[in-house]
Amino acid sequence: MAEYPPTVGLGPGGQGEASHGAPPARPTEAPQRGQQVGRFVVLDIVGVGGMGVVLSAYDPKLDRKVALKLLRPGINPDEGSGGARARLLREAQAMAKLRHPNVVAVYEVGEFRDQVFIAMEYVPGGNLVRWADERRSESGAWRKIVDAYVEAGRGLLAAHREGLVHRDFKPANVLVDEDRFQVTDFGIASIGGREVLDDLGLARPPRDERQDSTSASHGLLGTAPYMAPELIEGGPADAKSDQFAFCVALFESLHGHRPFVGENNTEIVESIVTGRVQRPARQRSVPQWVRDALMRGLSSNADARWPSMADLLATLETPDEAEVGRRTRVVIAASIGVAFVALPILFRALGPPFDRSSYAGVMTQTVSLLALLLVMAYAARGLVTATALNRKAFAAVVSVLAMQLPLELTGAALGVDVVTTDILHLVLWGAMALMFGVTVDRRFVGLAGAYLAVVPIAVVWPGWHLEVLGVSNAVFVGFVLMVWRSG
Repeated sequence: MAEYPPTVGLGPGGQGEASHGAPPARPTEAPQRGQQVGRFVVLDIVGVGGMGVVLSAYDPKLDRKVALKLLRPGINPDEGSGGARARLLREAQAMAKLRHPNVVAVYEVGEFRDQVFIAMEYVPGGNLVRWADERRSESGAWRKIVDAYVEAGRGLLAAHREGLVHRDFKPANVLVDEDRFQVTDFGIASIGGREVLDDLGLARPPRDERQDSTSASHGLLGTAPYMAPELIEGGPADAKSDQFAFCVALFESLHGHRPFVGENNTEIVESIVTGRVQRPARQRSVPQWVRDALMRGLSSNADARWPSMADLLATLETPDEAEVGRRTRVVIAASIGVAFVALPILFRALGPPFDRSSYAGVMTQTVSLLALLLVMAYAARGLVTATALNRKAFAAVVSVLAMQLPLELTGAALGVDVVTTDILHLVLWGAMALMFGVTVDRRFVGLAGAYLAVVPIAVVWPGWHLEVLGVSNAVFVGFVLMVWRSG
């Protein structure tokens, strides 16, 4: 994979670790160990970025370790020291407004030798780059990675609700503190919808000069592989562009490569602008509904993305809440329901040994229904595996059908007549529906009541037991499909 130049703000490791994992070099103007910056005593340098240096320091007043970020003098000759200071003050303002467990806390803002410094929470762990790399090969890694990004996304969402746009979200800017994930480095955030780029009077470069524009010196702020097409084209940053960067980052952490690839930034930018996504080979470890959610967030057209980070996070966190379209549910439920009613009637028309006059016919019909269900489920496997609820519902139907086989074998061995066994089937389905109402979805309790209500009909009119059984089977399958969810 191509290497990318360091970006505005901090590098990709830890709280300001240098880019590409190299030990940070101390700038000549950085305070030395033991020096005081405000009331804070400098301990060591932990990171150098395009516009700042990050130090670890000790706060003697509150007896805690903090991270100090100082603006590097001369960051941009065209910008001037006043503009550079204004930019860092904006970072402080942006972060200080946020009080959220998934955003690195800002403690204090001050000046040191005509430089602005920010004292913020010190996060000793690494970042999402390393964290995801270490877990990608683990069993169930996709769920852990998605959960981590949901937490980080909550930090972004909190920023959006304050009118802030991060503009440089990437795995390197999410710090990991044990089981907490915190967004940091709002140094190029836009505040209240106003661009730092515009506020400081920086001219955007022509498009053919943008391939390496990941520093403030070119006026294009951000990290090229994570930038939304509208930013590359010179448009304003907003919550939709943060959403795009979030989806690029999550895609990368899940699959080990970014969705937009190229040998250099020029090719990567071209892939982003044209929407040329390199889809990963189908991996069973990452569900299709996760991929679909990311592909929507990676749309070249901002209007085609999720309406907000809240909608994207809700889907990633609780996909069972997104319903299948009504028409789809009705069509599938009706199709399988008709099949479950028609198949027993068809077997009755064929006569012995296929009808339900003997246990051979009863078991043949049960096996046939089970096989039909498996075939139909395979054809609609995308829906079956879309969510946890779908998988449980499908398992419920298969389990009940499979449990009929030992019941039928037992009835045959004990000499119980077929009609009585069919009535026991209804009781079995009612009992199972009641159990699913307790363990899967409480709406199954209503279905259990419906099953038990038709048992007297089959008892009083045994000649109609086949129709009652077929309709009951269809109702059960149809009900399960109606409560299914999409990914």
